[in-house]
Amino acid sequence: MIHAYAGDKRIEALTREVKHGDKISLGEHVTITCLFTPCHTSGHMLYYVEDKVNTSNTAVFTGDTLFIGKTLSIDHSFYSSRSQLNILYNY
Repeated sequence: MIHAYAGDKRIEALTREVKHGDKISLGEHVTITCLFTPCHTSGHMLYYVEDKVNTSNTAVFTGDTLFIGKTLSIDHSFYSSRSQLNILYNY
């Protein structure tokens, strides 16, 4: 069986929900770390992939564009209240 990992139950094919810091093993040598991405969408995750044998082999799967030190936009339908915007500044 092939599993579909995601941080949001809105994903139709979801078989395993993940949260920030969860780790997924892919074989013996590859680890995928799930990283919550605040101020994108409610369940948006980055997936950081590391090779335990060759530690220079790493990758990040974002599903979008990452901006370092800048923002393009946020999901205003999700981050519409003061408590939700608090995540942006205090995460």
